[in-house]
Amino acid sequence: MTTSSTLPRKRLTGPLKRGLFHGFAGLTLAALALNASAGAALAQVPTLPPPPPPTFGSTFVVNTNTDTNDGVCDTQHCTLREAINRANANSSIFNLTDHIEFQLPIEQALLIQLAAPLPTVTSPLTIDGRNQPTIVETVVFGQTVFWAVPHPGVVEIHGGSQAADGLTVNTTATISNLALTGFSGTAPEVNFTGTKTLDSLNVHNNAGTGVDLQGSNATLSNSNISANNPGVRLAGSQNVVSGNTITGNVRGVRVSGSNDTLGGTSTAARNVISGNTGSGVELAIGSGTESLATSLARMPLARRHCPTPAMASPSSAQARIRSVVQPRPNAT
Repeated sequence: MTTSSTLPRKRLTGPLKRGLFHGFAGLTLAALALNASAGAALAQVPTLPPPPPPTFGSTFVVNTNTDTNDGVCDTQHCTLREAINRANANSSIFNLTDHIEFQLPIEQALLIQLAAPLPTVTSPLTIDGRNQPTIVETVVFGQTVFWAVPHPGVVEIHGGSQAADGLTVNTTATISNLALTGFSGTAPEVNFTGTKTLDSLNVHNNAGTGVDLQGSNATLSNSNISANNPGVRLAGSQNVVSGNTITGNVRGVRVSGSNDTLGGTSTAARNVISGNTGSGVELAIGSGTESLATSLARMPLARRHCPTPAMASPSSAQARIRSVVQPRPNAT
């Protein structure tokens, strides 16, 4: 019996040896080329941006500028009042944030005349006043076609004799891209704790207070505040007013809270407070630290209840003013 150890061995020589060598070399080069091309292809794949964060809670779409309340908010008819009521009733143990958007049809003005004060916001909510295109269904050559009919702009909420106050927020909320006018009480008012963000608002021509920050942890930014009395009232604590234009009010900003910040050290955080018929900033504070680090338009200060006209003692009211600029002065 012949074992493997006694089998005759034949050395590869000549053309057979060269053929096998070139064959293995060719396979190796092909593998390397394939690997390189795959790497190059992967390198050319664009890096996709991360997906947007998921939207939790419900979205209610205001699709009419009327101000009624039949208890229903659906795709056929939903007023702003009905949307707020639905959002308030939609609170859950998870405290999810609901959303209100606007989709007013092109035949309606972007204006809501209130017949009564709006419901107080009591459940976490975002309201974005930018009007979205209306989707219209039609039939073309026997085929159903959906058209997006644009009606761009920002929705304006009007007060009046039956609605002295506008939007009152008593919870965590974000209110943006809205105009509020015609209120004799308060246009928007925020109370209690929780993070409140007021951004890109146009609060104008209100006989009462423009923006009333009564609670804490609210931020007012990138907004136009004009022709109110006063423009902004800082009556709470730990609120921030930055990056706004506050002009043409009876009084610009009235500060009566504690530990609030008016402006900031960066250019983007500075407010422009100019052309108000009374004081640009009125201080009526008795305790805490008020940081007035803002861009002020030749702003006179009316100091009330402050121990001294300059820097007060650390245990009482403190006012720090930086970066004063000189466009149009306030009257007093």
